[in-house]
Amino acid sequence: MQEITFSGLASGLPSDLVDRLVELQQRPLTRLADRRISEQTRLSAVQDFNARLLTMKSSMEALDAPADFQSRIASSSDDSFVSFSASGTAALGTYSVTNVTLADNHQLRQAAGVASRTTPLSGGTFAFTYGTGTEQQVTLAGGETLDDLVTKINDLNVGVNATVINDGTSDYLVLTGNDTGAANSVVVTANTTLLGFESVDFTTTSTASDASFQLDGLTITGASNDFTTAVDGLTINLNKATAGETLDLTVSKDSNTLINQVQAFVDAYNGVAEIIDVHSQFDVDSGRRTVLFGDSSIRSIESQMRRLITTPVSGLSGPYTTLAELGVTTQTADGSLVLDRAVLQKAIDADSEGVAKVFYEDTNTGVTGLSKQFVDYLDQVTDGVTGLMQGKIDSIDISMKALDRQIQSTQRQVDIISERIRGQFASLEVLISNMQSNSNGALASLGALVQPQQG
Repeated sequence: MQEITFSGLASGLPSDLVDRLVELQQRPLTRLADRRISEQTRLSAVQDFNARLLTMKSSMEALDAPADFQSRIASSSDDSFVSFSASGTAALGTYSVTNVTLADNHQLRQAAGVASRTTPLSGGTFAFTYGTGTEQQVTLAGGETLDDLVTKINDLNVGVNATVINDGTSDYLVLTGNDTGAANSVVVTANTTLLGFESVDFTTTSTASDASFQLDGLTITGASNDFTTAVDGLTINLNKATAGETLDLTVSKDSNTLINQVQAFVDAYNGVAEIIDVHSQFDVDSGRRTVLFGDSSIRSIESQMRRLITTPVSGLSGPYTTLAELGVTTQTADGSLVLDRAVLQKAIDADSEGVAKVFYEDTNTGVTGLSKQFVDYLDQVTDGVTGLMQGKIDSIDISMKALDRQIQSTQRQVDIISERIRGQFASLEVLISNMQSNSNGALASLGALVQPQQG
């Protein structure tokens, strides 16, 4: 419907009166929209808070098991010869490595070759074995080429790669075993009948051989250049053969990783504290408050967090029972945490196991460390179905949907009332205009009657 507008009322009423009356009808809608914005802001704040709680939970999960405190640093005196890595089960110490020889693949090359890889070959069978596998055969009917033979061998997919090399005058078949180790030889067998491709027609260009090295004087051998079972917790990678060199492999505690993990928790805790502070402000002068001010559940979480970081671990004996003894202290100004890395490093050097027990759950003694306490508590709070935070998110979402419905309903009422007001004033304008017109006509007629008598 075309909107009715007024440039000025014949009644003499203010020309903006209709707009002011319509604006008055809009006020409940404006209040609902403001409430909707406030709920959206609160939802964003709660979701951000929940995300930061999950980050803090993740930081503590990296410290809630004994294995998290067994990180090792593996260093080689020369990685170009030998490199290695160490798991948490590796014993601390230094190993001496000498007499490194590398494992190699077996490779055969056709001695005479053929004029061209596309030259037709005679018919026959090409037979070979690889490692401990059974004999493999490919058959040419006659007229196929060297490329066809290569394709047939590779299609067997038995661990032997066939290729062709060219020396400028001839093409040669090359067979290479995919695996290193003395047991993985490629052998052309007596069942081969393909002319020019029998056993005597090949030369060995690389011998299948095992890797070996001496570790603290003990000779260790294997089919691969990578050793995962020679020493518990160590993976040793042979990269280059030695020629009299002696290499040192050293396994030491990785305290930096542990310190960084504790720092990650401190940062995550401060991130949670920050979001509480930002959204829990109250301005005394204006009376304005941010969206989480006075939220009892948020305050309860904050209180529990502070209790956990300040309470000694129950049942734990030894020099360390609290975070403060490990260099994690609370700033009096704003309640944030700060880590003194030097204090934590000193504690690790003095008693790394004692440090670890402050955090993880010791199933042997029944002592539940700080990390486990945090993880268990935050599991309850942040559970995606039954958690406190999910309950708050669902509640706000329900409230916002109810407001959306109320806004839609109110908007329809406002539209109806506004249209009615504009229609009523339009009718009033027409009525008054007609009355004025009739009145002016009557006065004119009366004047016409009076004027002749005066003449």
